[in-house]
Amino acid sequence: MLDKNKIEIKKYIMKGKKILVVIPTSKPNYEISFSAPLSWLFGKNMHNVKGIFSFQLTPELVCSYDYFIVELNWFTELYEFGLIVDYIKSHNKKAKILFGGLHSQLKYKTIFDNYDVDYFIKGDNELPIQMFLNGDNIRDIPNFVSRSFENDIEYVFKKEDYDNLEFNLDWFPDYFRFLKKFDPNSDTRNFSNPMILSSKGCTIPHDGCDYCLGSKLHIYKSCYNRGPVTIDNDQLIKLIKKIEAKFDKLTLYIISPYNYDFSNIKFNIDATIEVDSEISLEQIKNLIFAFKKARVLLPIHKDGIMGKEIIDNYKDILDLQDENHEIHFAAYSYEADIIGKDAKNIFFNLDNVFASPYARYENYIKDDCALLVSKRVYEKTQFKFIKR
Repeated sequence: MLDKNKIEIKKYIMKGKKILVVIPTSKPNYEISFSAPLSWLFGKNMHNVKGIFSFQLTPELVCSYDYFIVELNWFTELYEFGLIVDYIKSHNKKAKILFGGLHSQLKYKTIFDNYDVDYFIKGDNELPIQMFLNGDNIRDIPNFVSRSFENDIEYVFKKEDYDNLEFNLDWFPDYFRFLKKFDPNSDTRNFSNPMILSSKGCTIPHDGCDYCLGSKLHIYKSCYNRGPVTIDNDQLIKLIKKIEAKFDKLTLYIISPYNYDFSNIKFNIDATIEVDSEISLEQIKNLIFAFKKARVLLPIHKDGIMGKEIIDNYKDILDLQDENHEIHFAAYSYEADIIGKDAKNIFFNLDNVFASPYARYENYIKDDCALLVSKRVYEKTQFKFIKR
Protein backbone atom coordinates (compact mmCIF):
# COMPACT_ATOMS: atom_id res chain seq x y z
CA MET A 1 0.00 0.00 0.00
CA LEU A 2 2.82 2.42 0.85
CA ASP A 3 4.54 1.81 -2.47
CA LYS A 4 1.28 2.47 -4.29
CA ASN A 5 0.85 5.71 -2.36
CA LYS A 6 4.39 6.82 -3.23
CA ILE A 7 3.77 6.17 -6.90
CA GLU A 8 0.51 8.10 -6.79
CA ILE A 9 2.17 11.04 -5.08
CA LYS A 10 5.04 11.01 -7.55
CA LYS A 11 2.61 11.14 -10.46
CA TYR A 12 0.79 14.09 -8.94
CA ILE A 13 2.78 17.05 -10.25
CA MET A 14 0.12 19.68 -10.74
CA LYS A 15 2.24 22.75 -11.47
CA GLY A 16 2.00 23.54 -15.17
CA LYS A 17 -0.92 21.16 -15.65
CA LYS A 18 -4.26 22.30 -16.99
CA ILE A 19 -7.52 21.34 -15.28
CA LEU A 20 -10.87 21.08 -17.04
CA VAL A 21 -14.01 21.56 -14.94
CA VAL A 22 -16.98 19.75 -16.51
CA ILE A 23 -20.54 20.72 -15.54
CA PRO A 24 -23.40 18.27 -16.32
CA THR A 25 -26.65 19.83 -17.53
CA SER A 26 -29.15 17.28 -16.16
CA LYS A 27 -30.91 19.74 -13.86
CA PRO A 28 -34.65 20.29 -14.43
CA ASN A 29 -35.34 23.91 -15.44
CA TYR A 30 -31.78 24.94 -14.59
CA GLU A 31 -29.64 23.19 -17.21
CA ILE A 32 -27.28 26.10 -17.79
CA SER A 33 -26.20 26.44 -14.17
CA PHE A 34 -23.79 25.11 -11.60
CA SER A 35 -23.45 24.95 -7.83
CA ALA A 36 -22.91 28.27 -6.03
CA PRO A 37 -19.42 27.57 -4.56
CA LEU A 38 -17.90 27.30 -8.03
CA SER A 39 -18.35 31.07 -8.25
CA TRP A 40 -15.51 31.50 -5.77
CA LEU A 41 -13.49 28.27 -5.71
CA PHE A 42 -11.39 28.80 -8.86
CA GLY A 43 -10.90 32.57 -8.91
CA LYS A 44 -7.31 32.35 -7.68
CA ASN A 45 -6.28 29.74 -10.26
CA MET A 46 -7.25 31.31 -13.55
CA HIS A 47 -3.97 30.24 -15.15
CA ASN A 48 -4.72 26.51 -15.04
CA VAL A 49 -8.50 26.06 -14.77
CA LYS A 50 -11.16 26.17 -17.48
CA GLY A 51 -14.86 25.35 -17.12
CA ILE A 52 -17.21 23.95 -19.75
CA PHE A 53 -20.64 22.38 -19.91
CA SER A 54 -20.67 18.67 -20.66
CA PHE A 55 -22.11 19.09 -24.16
CA GLN A 56 -18.92 20.95 -25.13
CA LEU A 57 -16.73 17.89 -24.58
CA THR A 58 -14.82 16.53 -27.57
CA PRO A 59 -12.11 13.87 -27.85
CA GLU A 60 -9.58 16.58 -28.70
CA LEU A 61 -10.49 18.56 -25.59
CA VAL A 62 -10.27 15.51 -23.35
CA CYS A 63 -6.82 14.66 -24.71
CA SER A 64 -5.66 18.21 -24.01
CA TYR A 65 -6.05 17.89 -20.24
CA ASP A 66 -4.57 15.60 -17.60
CA TYR A 67 -6.85 16.55 -14.72
CA PHE A 68 -10.62 16.93 -14.62
CA ILE A 69 -13.11 18.12 -12.02
CA VAL A 70 -16.64 16.84 -12.65
CA GLU A 71 -19.57 18.27 -10.72
CA LEU A 72 -21.93 15.83 -9.00
CA ASN A 73 -23.94 18.20 -6.86
CA TRP A 74 -27.58 17.26 -7.59
CA PHE A 75 -28.54 13.60 -7.77
CA THR A 76 -30.21 14.34 -11.12
CA GLU A 77 -26.70 14.63 -12.57
CA LEU A 78 -25.75 11.06 -11.63
CA TYR A 79 -26.55 9.26 -14.89
CA GLU A 80 -24.88 11.94 -17.00
CA PHE A 81 -21.94 11.96 -14.58
CA GLY A 82 -21.31 8.30 -15.42
CA LEU A 83 -21.38 9.03 -19.14
CA ILE A 84 -18.92 11.89 -18.72
CA VAL A 85 -16.49 9.83 -16.64
CA ASP A 86 -16.57 6.96 -19.15
CA TYR A 87 -16.06 9.39 -22.02
CA ILE A 88 -13.04 11.04 -20.40
CA LYS A 89 -11.36 7.76 -19.50
CA SER A 90 -12.06 6.19 -22.91
CA HIS A 91 -10.25 9.02 -24.69
CA ASN A 92 -7.58 9.67 -22.06
CA LYS A 93 -6.66 6.65 -19.95
CA LYS A 94 -4.18 8.67 -17.88
CA ALA A 95 -6.77 11.26 -16.90
CA LYS A 96 -7.33 11.92 -13.20
CA ILE A 97 -10.86 12.86 -12.16
CA LEU A 98 -11.85 14.74 -9.01
CA PHE A 99 -15.60 14.79 -8.36
CA GLY A 100 -17.59 16.85 -5.90
CA GLY A 101 -20.88 18.39 -4.80
CA LEU A 102 -23.68 17.69 -2.35
CA HIS A 103 -24.72 14.31 -3.74
CA SER A 104 -21.05 13.34 -3.78
CA GLN A 105 -20.78 14.11 -0.07
CA LEU A 106 -23.55 11.64 0.67
CA LYS A 107 -22.41 8.85 -1.66
CA TYR A 108 -18.70 9.27 -2.38
CA LYS A 109 -17.82 5.71 -1.37
CA THR A 110 -20.48 4.36 -3.71
CA ILE A 111 -19.20 6.65 -6.48
CA PHE A 112 -15.69 5.25 -6.05
CA ASP A 113 -17.11 1.73 -6.25
CA ASN A 114 -19.17 2.31 -9.37
CA TYR A 115 -17.22 4.84 -11.46
CA ASP A 116 -13.63 5.21 -12.68
CA VAL A 117 -12.87 8.32 -10.62
CA ASP A 118 -9.73 9.16 -8.69
CA TYR A 119 -10.17 11.92 -6.11
CA PHE A 120 -12.76 13.46 -3.79
CA ILE A 121 -12.80 16.14 -1.07
CA LYS A 122 -14.89 15.45 2.04
CA GLY A 123 -16.69 18.30 3.72
CA ASP A 124 -15.74 21.89 2.96
CA ASN A 125 -13.40 22.34 0.04
CA GLU A 126 -12.29 25.99 -0.07
CA LEU A 127 -8.80 25.28 1.30
CA PRO A 128 -8.43 21.71 -0.06
CA ILE A 129 -9.34 22.73 -3.61
CA GLN A 130 -6.78 25.55 -3.51
CA MET A 131 -4.08 23.15 -2.33
CA PHE A 132 -5.05 20.68 -5.05
CA LEU A 133 -4.96 23.33 -7.78
CA ASN A 134 -1.68 24.71 -6.47
CA GLY A 135 -0.04 21.30 -6.77
CA ASP A 136 0.42 20.44 -3.09
CA ASN A 137 1.22 16.86 -2.20
CA ILE A 138 -2.18 15.17 -2.16
CA ARG A 139 -1.30 13.24 0.99
CA ASP A 140 -0.99 16.59 2.78
CA ILE A 141 -4.35 17.98 1.67
CA PRO A 142 -6.95 17.90 4.49
CA ASN A 143 -10.28 16.22 3.71
CA PHE A 144 -8.75 14.62 0.60
CA VAL A 145 -9.71 11.13 -0.54
CA SER A 146 -8.18 8.90 -3.21
CA ARG A 147 -8.48 5.21 -3.96
CA SER A 148 -5.50 4.48 -1.74
CA PHE A 149 -6.01 6.80 1.26
CA GLU A 150 -8.62 8.92 3.03
CA ASN A 151 -7.56 11.95 5.04
CA ASP A 152 -9.55 13.20 8.02
CA ILE A 153 -11.78 16.27 7.86
CA GLU A 154 -9.34 18.73 9.39
CA TYR A 155 -10.52 21.78 7.47
CA VAL A 156 -13.98 23.19 8.16
CA PHE A 157 -15.46 26.43 6.88
CA LYS A 158 -15.83 29.08 9.62
CA LYS A 159 -17.92 32.21 9.75
CA GLU A 160 -14.90 34.47 9.25
CA ASP A 161 -14.10 32.64 5.99
CA TYR A 162 -16.95 34.51 4.29
CA ASP A 163 -14.71 37.58 4.43
CA ASN A 164 -12.16 35.89 2.17
CA LEU A 165 -14.46 34.78 -0.66
CA GLU A 166 -13.58 36.26 -4.05
CA PHE A 167 -16.04 35.85 -6.91
CA ASN A 168 -14.72 35.19 -10.40
CA LEU A 169 -16.19 33.43 -13.43
CA ASP A 170 -13.42 34.15 -15.92
CA TRP A 171 -12.44 30.48 -15.62
CA PHE A 172 -15.75 29.63 -17.38
CA PRO A 173 -15.49 31.77 -20.53
CA ASP A 174 -18.65 30.51 -22.26
CA TYR A 175 -21.04 30.59 -19.29
CA PHE A 176 -22.75 33.90 -20.00
CA ARG A 177 -22.80 33.25 -23.74
CA PHE A 178 -24.81 30.06 -23.22
CA LEU A 179 -26.99 31.73 -20.62
CA LYS A 180 -28.07 34.34 -23.16
CA LYS A 181 -28.84 31.67 -25.76
CA PHE A 182 -30.99 29.63 -23.37
CA ASP A 183 -34.78 29.81 -23.44
CA PRO A 184 -35.58 33.45 -22.50
CA ASN A 185 -38.67 32.26 -20.63
CA SER A 186 -36.65 29.94 -18.43
CA ASP A 187 -35.96 30.80 -14.81
CA THR A 188 -32.35 29.82 -15.43
CA ARG A 189 -31.63 33.29 -16.75
CA ASN A 190 -32.76 34.75 -13.45
CA PHE A 191 -31.37 32.26 -10.94
CA SER A 192 -27.84 32.45 -12.31
CA ASN A 193 -24.34 32.73 -10.92
CA PRO A 194 -22.65 34.33 -9.12
CA MET A 195 -24.87 33.28 -6.24
CA ILE A 196 -24.71 33.98 -2.52
CA LEU A 197 -26.31 31.56 -0.08
CA SER A 198 -27.04 33.20 3.25
CA SER A 199 -25.99 30.04 5.05
CA LYS A 200 -23.87 26.99 4.41
CA GLY A 201 -26.61 24.60 5.43
CA CYS A 202 -30.30 25.45 5.79
CA THR A 203 -31.20 26.95 9.17
CA ILE A 204 -34.96 27.38 8.71
CA PRO A 205 -36.49 23.90 8.47
CA HIS A 206 -40.25 24.05 9.05
CA ASP A 207 -43.05 21.57 9.57
CA GLY A 208 -43.49 19.74 6.29
CA CYS A 209 -39.84 20.01 5.28
CA ASP A 210 -39.05 16.38 6.09
CA TYR A 211 -39.06 15.51 2.38
CA CYS A 212 -36.07 17.82 1.84
CA LEU A 213 -32.38 17.05 2.27
CA GLY A 214 -31.89 20.50 3.81
CA SER A 215 -33.90 19.45 6.86
CA LYS A 216 -31.57 16.53 7.66
CA LEU A 217 -29.15 18.53 9.79
CA HIS A 218 -27.70 15.44 11.49
CA ILE A 219 -26.67 14.09 8.08
CA TYR A 220 -25.32 17.49 7.07
CA LYS A 221 -23.17 17.61 10.21
CA SER A 222 -21.82 14.12 9.59
CA CYS A 223 -20.73 15.13 6.07
CA TYR A 224 -19.14 18.47 6.94
CA ASN A 225 -18.07 17.92 10.54
CA ARG A 226 -19.90 21.14 11.53
CA GLY A 227 -23.32 22.69 11.72
CA PRO A 228 -24.65 25.37 9.36
CA VAL A 229 -22.63 28.60 9.08
CA THR A 230 -24.61 31.79 8.45
CA ILE A 231 -23.50 35.11 6.95
CA ASP A 232 -24.05 38.15 9.16
CA ASN A 233 -25.34 41.47 7.85
CA ASP A 234 -21.98 43.18 7.36
CA GLN A 235 -20.52 40.16 5.60
CA LEU A 236 -23.47 39.91 3.23
CA ILE A 237 -23.22 43.58 2.26
CA LYS A 238 -19.48 43.20 1.62
CA LEU A 239 -19.98 40.11 -0.53
CA ILE A 240 -22.61 41.87 -2.64
CA LYS A 241 -20.21 44.80 -3.12
CA LYS A 242 -17.51 42.39 -4.28
CA ILE A 243 -19.87 40.96 -6.88
CA GLU A 244 -21.10 44.41 -7.88
CA ALA A 245 -17.53 45.39 -8.74
CA LYS A 246 -17.23 42.58 -11.33
CA PHE A 247 -20.72 41.61 -12.51
CA ASP A 248 -23.98 43.21 -13.56
CA LYS A 249 -26.26 40.75 -11.74
CA LEU A 250 -26.33 38.24 -8.89
CA THR A 251 -28.57 35.72 -7.17
CA LEU A 252 -29.22 35.88 -3.43
CA TYR A 253 -30.80 32.90 -1.71
CA ILE A 254 -31.89 33.36 1.91
CA ILE A 255 -32.07 30.00 3.73
CA SER A 256 -31.62 31.42 7.22
CA PRO A 257 -33.71 33.66 9.49
CA TYR A 258 -33.98 37.05 7.85
CA ASN A 259 -31.69 39.15 10.05
CA TYR A 260 -30.49 41.53 7.36
CA ASP A 261 -30.82 45.30 7.05
CA PHE A 262 -30.74 46.83 3.56
CA SER A 263 -32.07 50.23 4.58
CA ASN A 264 -30.19 53.23 3.09
CA ILE A 265 -28.18 50.93 0.78
CA LYS A 266 -28.07 51.13 -3.00
CA PHE A 267 -26.40 48.61 -5.30
CA ASN A 268 -25.88 49.25 -8.99
CA ILE A 269 -26.63 45.65 -9.91
CA ASP A 270 -29.61 43.49 -10.87
CA ALA A 271 -30.65 40.83 -8.37
CA THR A 272 -32.73 37.68 -8.30
CA ILE A 273 -33.63 36.95 -4.70
CA GLU A 274 -35.38 34.08 -2.98
CA VAL A 275 -36.36 34.34 0.67
CA ASP A 276 -37.53 31.17 2.43
CA SER A 277 -37.93 32.63 5.91
CA GLU A 278 -40.31 35.03 7.63
CA ILE A 279 -39.88 38.62 6.42
CA SER A 280 -41.78 41.85 7.13
CA LEU A 281 -43.16 44.40 4.68
CA GLU A 282 -40.54 46.96 5.69
CA GLN A 283 -37.74 44.44 5.26
CA ILE A 284 -39.05 43.48 1.82
CA LYS A 285 -39.20 47.12 0.79
CA ASN A 286 -35.63 47.79 1.90
CA LEU A 287 -34.42 44.59 0.25
CA ILE A 288 -35.86 45.04 -3.23
CA PHE A 289 -35.11 48.75 -3.55
CA ALA A 290 -31.51 48.25 -2.49
CA PHE A 291 -30.96 46.95 -6.02
CA LYS A 292 -31.23 48.76 -9.34
CA LYS A 293 -33.44 45.96 -10.57
CA ALA A 294 -34.80 43.05 -8.56
CA ARG A 295 -36.94 39.95 -9.03
CA VAL A 296 -37.92 38.58 -5.63
CA LEU A 297 -39.54 35.28 -4.70
CA LEU A 298 -41.23 35.36 -1.29
CA PRO A 299 -43.20 32.90 0.82
CA ILE A 300 -46.89 33.78 0.92
CA HIS A 301 -46.97 32.50 4.51
CA LYS A 302 -46.35 34.44 7.69
CA ASP A 303 -43.75 32.02 9.01
CA GLY A 304 -41.85 31.31 5.81
CA ILE A 305 -41.83 28.92 2.90
CA MET A 306 -43.59 26.03 4.62
CA GLY A 307 -45.97 28.09 6.74
CA LYS A 308 -49.71 27.61 7.17
CA GLU A 309 -51.29 31.06 7.32
CA ILE A 310 -51.29 33.56 4.46
CA ILE A 311 -49.71 36.96 5.08
CA ASP A 312 -52.44 39.51 5.85
CA ASN A 313 -50.83 42.34 3.91
CA TYR A 314 -49.78 40.45 0.79
CA LYS A 315 -51.52 43.07 -1.39
CA ASP A 316 -49.40 45.77 0.23
CA ILE A 317 -46.35 43.72 -0.68
CA LEU A 318 -47.48 43.47 -4.30
CA ASP A 319 -48.03 47.23 -4.36
CA LEU A 320 -44.29 47.71 -3.90
CA GLN A 321 -43.73 46.58 -7.48
CA ASP A 322 -42.67 48.93 -10.24
CA GLU A 323 -41.20 48.46 -13.71
CA ASN A 324 -37.82 47.44 -12.28
CA HIS A 325 -38.90 45.49 -9.22
CA GLU A 326 -41.00 42.30 -9.41
CA ILE A 327 -42.47 40.30 -6.56
CA HIS A 328 -43.59 36.69 -6.86
CA PHE A 329 -44.98 34.34 -4.23
CA ALA A 330 -44.35 30.72 -3.41
CA ALA A 331 -47.72 29.20 -2.60
CA TYR A 332 -49.99 26.17 -2.89
CA SER A 333 -52.50 25.96 -5.72
CA TYR A 334 -55.49 26.47 -3.42
CA GLU A 335 -53.86 29.63 -2.11
CA ALA A 336 -53.63 30.96 -5.64
CA ASP A 337 -57.41 30.71 -5.75
CA ILE A 338 -57.66 32.65 -2.49
CA ILE A 339 -55.39 35.38 -3.81
CA GLY A 340 -57.58 35.58 -6.89
CA LYS A 341 -56.67 38.13 -9.52
CA ASP A 342 -53.16 38.45 -8.11
CA ALA A 343 -52.52 34.75 -8.71
CA LYS A 344 -50.30 35.68 -11.67
CA ASN A 345 -47.69 36.39 -9.04
CA ILE A 346 -47.62 32.75 -7.95
CA PHE A 347 -44.22 31.89 -9.33
CA PHE A 348 -43.46 28.74 -7.38
CA ASN A 349 -46.16 26.13 -6.76
CA LEU A 350 -45.43 24.30 -3.51
CA ASP A 351 -47.66 21.40 -4.56
CA ASN A 352 -45.07 20.59 -7.20
CA VAL A 353 -42.31 20.49 -4.60
CA PHE A 354 -43.93 17.61 -2.77
CA ALA A 355 -44.87 15.81 -5.96
CA SER A 356 -41.52 16.27 -7.68
CA PRO A 357 -38.91 13.49 -7.36
CA TYR A 358 -36.14 16.06 -7.82
CA ALA A 359 -36.39 17.58 -4.36
CA ARG A 360 -36.93 14.43 -2.36
CA TYR A 361 -34.28 13.36 0.13
CA GLU A 362 -34.86 9.66 -0.52
CA ASN A 363 -33.66 10.06 -4.10
CA TYR A 364 -30.34 11.36 -2.85
CA ILE A 365 -29.65 8.31 -0.70
CA LYS A 366 -31.27 5.44 -2.65
CA ASP A 367 -28.86 4.53 -5.43
CA ASP A 368 -31.43 2.84 -7.67
CA CYS A 369 -33.84 5.76 -7.38
CA ALA A 370 -31.11 8.32 -8.04
CA LEU A 371 -29.92 6.52 -11.15
CA LEU A 372 -33.42 5.93 -12.50
CA VAL A 373 -34.64 9.48 -11.96
CA SER A 374 -31.38 11.00 -13.19
CA LYS A 375 -31.61 8.97 -16.41
CA ARG A 376 -35.11 10.30 -17.01
CA VAL A 377 -33.90 13.84 -16.43
CA TYR A 378 -30.97 13.31 -18.80
CA GLU A 379 -33.25 12.04 -21.55
CA LYS A 380 -35.35 15.22 -21.31
CA THR A 381 -32.40 17.58 -21.08
CA GLN A 382 -32.22 20.05 -23.95
CA PHE A 383 -28.45 20.56 -23.85
CA LYS A 384 -27.53 16.98 -23.02
CA PHE A 385 -24.06 15.51 -23.33
CA ILE A 386 -23.90 13.13 -26.29
CA LYS A 387 -20.93 10.91 -27.11
CA ARG A 388 -19.19 11.83 -30.33
